[in-house]
Amino acid sequence: MVRTRRQRDGALTKVVREISSSFRSSRPAAKEAPMVKVLPAQVKIDPLRCMGDWFVQRFIPASNWLEKPAHNGKENYEYNAEKDRVKVTYTFNKGALDGPVVTTYQRGSVCKDKGGYGTEWAVRPYLGFLGLPFHLPFSLSYYILDIDPVNYTFLTCSAPDGSWMYVMTRAQEVDDAYLAPKLEKLSSLGLDAVRSRGEVKRSNGEGGSGLRGKPLFTLLRQRITSGGSTGGLGGSKRRT
Repeated sequence: MVRTRRQRDGALTKVVREISSSFRSSRPAAKEAPMVKVLPAQVKIDPLRCMGDWFVQRFIPASNWLEKPAHNGKENYEYNAEKDRVKVTYTFNKGALDGPVVTTYQRGSVCKDKGGYGTEWAVRPYLGFLGLPFHLPFSLSYYILDIDPVNYTFLTCSAPDGSWMYVMTRAQEVDDAYLAPKLEKLSSLGLDAVRSRGEVKRSNGEGGSGLRGKPLFTLLRQRITSGGSTGGLGGSKRRT
């Protein structure tokens, strides 16, 4: 069936509303652990030293719909001095080590906190599906909870309510002994480290971003053109 432009626009509007709703209020299922309240680490860091590649080792996904089958997760932070903001590129293989590569983008910035710590950031995910270049119309809080302030070898970030969390390292492969104190830190902050998922890694040292793949909007396009729903990026359908 050939869909009219009005029908396509209507489907697009519906998807955008669902995505926005999911980002604004991503709540876990009733059987999951309750949300907590965390604060950015009170240690002064140099945000510029956070730039570059970070390999995801443990995570509570921000989007079950998108990230549940993630393998080889890697984030790259690139500072744009002219615009004073950070380009965030997240790539992973979907479903398998050699699965299709998913690439998502965000626009980040470092907030001016009272202590001048540099551990409170804000991000705006890029929603460029259907070739429409725009970001989420509001910023989401990104807190650095734990970090190596000397050598910048690891970084743990989270939402203020702990609904998503990532433990990332510069090295692609690390052992459990290295991760243990990072997970203990999460537990001390009230985050359920048990809920976090271990990232599956390649054994040949190649990350998912080393492969060529299609960005997020190509995955959403099929749902929009077919009139389908994303199901919400928080993993639950929006009630109408």
